[in-house]
Amino acid sequence: MTMSTDTSQMSNQIKTILETVTSLQLATLSLQNRPFSSYAPYALGENCFYLLVSELSPHTHHLHNHPIGCVMIVQQESESNNPYLRPRVQYDVTAEFIEQDSEEWTTGIQLLTDRFGETVTTLVAQKDFYLVRLDPEKVNFIRQFKNDYVIDDTVLY
Repeated sequence: MTMSTDTSQMSNQIKTILETVTSLQLATLSLQNRPFSSYAPYALGENCFYLLVSELSPHTHHLHNHPIGCVMIVQQESESNNPYLRPRVQYDVTAEFIEQDSEEWTTGIQLLTDRFGETVTTLVAQKDFYLVRLDPEKVNFIRQFKNDYVIDDTVLY
Protein backbone atom coordinates (compact mmCIF):
# COMPACT_ATOMS: atom_id res chain seq x y z
CA MET A 1 0.00 0.00 0.00
CA THR A 2 1.42 3.39 -0.92
CA MET A 3 1.69 6.21 1.58
CA SER A 4 -0.78 8.37 -0.39
CA THR A 5 -3.30 5.50 -0.44
CA ASP A 6 -2.81 5.00 3.30
CA THR A 7 -3.23 8.74 3.92
CA SER A 8 -6.39 8.78 1.82
CA GLN A 9 -7.79 5.79 3.71
CA MET A 10 -6.93 7.43 7.04
CA SER A 11 -8.65 10.61 5.94
CA ASN A 12 -11.76 8.66 4.95
CA GLN A 13 -11.80 6.78 8.26
CA ILE A 14 -11.48 10.01 10.23
CA LYS A 15 -14.22 11.64 8.14
CA THR A 16 -16.53 8.67 8.79
CA ILE A 17 -15.96 8.94 12.54
CA LEU A 18 -16.60 12.71 12.50
CA GLU A 19 -19.79 12.34 10.50
CA THR A 20 -21.28 9.45 12.49
CA VAL A 21 -20.32 10.30 16.07
CA THR A 22 -22.30 13.31 17.30
CA SER A 23 -20.50 14.21 20.51
CA LEU A 24 -16.90 14.82 21.40
CA GLN A 25 -14.95 14.50 24.62
CA LEU A 26 -13.52 17.88 25.59
CA ALA A 27 -10.67 18.47 28.02
CA THR A 28 -9.95 21.98 29.28
CA LEU A 29 -7.86 23.63 32.00
CA SER A 30 -9.20 25.43 35.05
CA LEU A 31 -7.70 28.62 36.49
CA GLN A 32 -5.73 26.35 38.80
CA ASN A 33 -4.46 24.41 35.76
CA ARG A 34 -6.50 21.37 36.76
CA PRO A 35 -7.85 19.28 33.89
CA PHE A 36 -11.58 19.01 33.37
CA SER A 37 -13.23 16.58 30.97
CA SER A 38 -16.77 16.31 29.74
CA TYR A 39 -18.57 15.88 26.45
CA ALA A 40 -20.46 18.11 24.06
CA PRO A 41 -22.48 17.59 20.90
CA TYR A 42 -20.79 19.21 17.91
CA ALA A 43 -21.24 20.15 14.28
CA LEU A 44 -18.53 20.22 11.66
CA GLY A 45 -17.73 23.57 10.13
CA GLU A 46 -15.14 24.41 7.52
CA ASN A 47 -12.14 22.85 9.19
CA CYS A 48 -13.50 23.44 12.68
CA PHE A 49 -15.92 22.16 15.27
CA TYR A 50 -18.87 24.22 16.53
CA LEU A 51 -20.42 23.63 19.92
CA LEU A 52 -22.79 25.35 22.25
CA VAL A 53 -21.58 25.71 25.82
CA SER A 54 -23.66 26.87 28.73
CA GLU A 55 -22.64 29.73 30.97
CA LEU A 56 -23.03 27.19 33.80
CA SER A 57 -20.49 24.79 32.29
CA PRO A 58 -16.96 24.76 33.68
CA HIS A 59 -15.74 24.48 30.07
CA THR A 60 -17.12 27.93 29.32
CA HIS A 61 -15.07 29.56 32.06
CA HIS A 62 -12.01 27.45 31.30
CA LEU A 63 -12.06 28.34 27.60
CA HIS A 64 -12.47 32.04 28.37
CA ASN A 65 -9.32 31.92 30.51
CA HIS A 66 -7.32 29.29 28.59
CA PRO A 67 -8.60 29.16 24.99
CA ILE A 68 -7.00 25.77 24.38
CA GLY A 69 -8.16 22.23 24.83
CA CYS A 70 -8.05 18.69 23.62
CA VAL A 71 -10.84 16.91 21.81
CA MET A 72 -11.32 13.19 21.36
CA ILE A 73 -13.93 11.54 19.17
CA VAL A 74 -14.27 7.78 19.47
CA GLN A 75 -16.01 5.29 17.21
CA GLN A 76 -19.28 4.06 18.74
CA GLU A 77 -18.86 1.05 21.03
CA SER A 78 -21.64 -0.75 19.19
CA GLU A 79 -19.54 -0.62 16.01
CA SER A 80 -16.49 -2.30 17.54
CA ASN A 81 -15.90 -5.89 18.57
CA ASN A 82 -13.07 -4.93 20.91
CA PRO A 83 -13.03 -1.87 23.19
CA TYR A 84 -9.24 -1.70 22.92
CA LEU A 85 -9.44 -1.33 19.16
CA ARG A 86 -12.01 1.44 18.82
CA PRO A 87 -10.67 3.94 16.27
CA ARG A 88 -10.41 7.43 17.72
CA VAL A 89 -9.16 10.79 16.68
CA GLN A 90 -7.72 13.43 18.98
CA TYR A 91 -7.16 17.10 18.29
CA ASP A 92 -5.28 19.81 20.09
CA VAL A 93 -7.55 22.81 19.59
CA THR A 94 -7.76 26.53 20.13
CA ALA A 95 -11.12 28.01 21.03
CA GLU A 96 -12.84 31.18 19.99
CA PHE A 97 -16.19 32.45 21.23
CA ILE A 98 -18.33 33.62 18.31
CA GLU A 99 -20.21 36.88 18.58
CA GLN A 100 -23.99 36.64 18.43
CA ASP A 101 -25.56 38.14 15.34
CA SER A 102 -22.35 37.68 13.33
CA GLU A 103 -22.31 35.80 10.04
CA GLU A 104 -20.29 33.04 11.67
CA TRP A 105 -22.84 32.77 14.50
CA THR A 106 -25.58 32.22 11.92
CA THR A 107 -23.48 29.62 10.11
CA GLY A 108 -22.50 27.72 13.27
CA ILE A 109 -26.02 27.72 14.70
CA GLN A 110 -27.43 26.52 11.37
CA LEU A 111 -24.91 23.64 11.24
CA LEU A 112 -25.83 22.63 14.80
CA THR A 113 -29.56 22.92 14.00
CA ASP A 114 -29.12 20.81 10.87
CA ARG A 115 -27.50 18.10 12.98
CA PHE A 116 -29.58 18.28 16.18
CA GLY A 117 -32.86 19.91 15.25
CA GLU A 118 -35.04 22.12 17.41
CA THR A 119 -33.07 21.40 20.58
CA VAL A 120 -30.51 23.93 19.33
CA THR A 121 -33.19 26.59 18.85
CA THR A 122 -34.40 25.96 22.41
CA LEU A 123 -30.87 26.25 23.84
CA VAL A 124 -30.05 29.44 21.93
CA ALA A 125 -33.30 31.01 23.19
CA GLN A 126 -32.10 30.47 26.77
CA LYS A 127 -29.54 33.28 26.24
CA ASP A 128 -26.94 31.61 28.47
CA PHE A 129 -25.39 29.50 25.71
CA TYR A 130 -22.33 30.51 23.77
CA LEU A 131 -21.22 29.35 20.36
CA VAL A 132 -17.60 28.21 20.40
CA ARG A 133 -15.45 27.39 17.41
CA LEU A 134 -12.65 24.89 18.00
CA ASP A 135 -9.82 25.03 15.48
CA PRO A 136 -7.54 21.98 15.18
CA GLU A 137 -3.81 22.40 15.62
CA LYS A 138 -2.66 18.79 15.63
CA VAL A 139 -4.40 15.55 14.78
CA ASN A 140 -3.65 12.18 16.37
CA PHE A 141 -5.45 9.21 14.82
CA ILE A 142 -5.42 5.82 16.55
CA ARG A 143 -7.00 3.02 14.56
CA GLN A 144 -5.56 -0.17 16.08
CA PHE A 145 -2.61 -1.46 18.08
CA LYS A 146 0.68 0.13 17.02
CA ASN A 147 -1.08 2.32 14.48
CA ASP A 148 -0.94 5.75 16.03
CA TYR A 149 -0.63 8.52 13.46
CA VAL A 150 0.25 12.11 14.27
CA ILE A 151 -0.75 14.44 11.50
CA ASP A 152 0.98 17.76 12.05
CA ASP A 153 -1.52 19.76 10.12
CA THR A 154 -4.44 21.98 10.95
CA VAL A 155 -7.11 20.01 9.13
CA LEU A 156 -9.91 17.91 10.52
CA TYR A 157 -9.32 15.01 8.13
